[in-house]
Amino acid sequence: ISNKFLDGKAMKIAIVYSTATKPISFQIFPEKLSDDTLNMELIIGNTPSELKFNTENWATIEPY
Repeated sequence: ISNKFLDGKAMKIAIVYSTATKPISFQIFPEKLSDDTLNMELIIGNTPSELKFNTENWATIEPY
């Protein structure tokens, strides 16, 4: 968990849930994702050397 969240600040989150079926299917949250969160290499477990994320489109979780 982000230290910012533990300190009472908001945290940004993006989720990609993938299955091992062929063809690979996945679900995303939030629906507006359009950055390298959807990079197929990353989804299947390989980490590309360069990734670009746009947290503007990620969900915000506010601490309570």
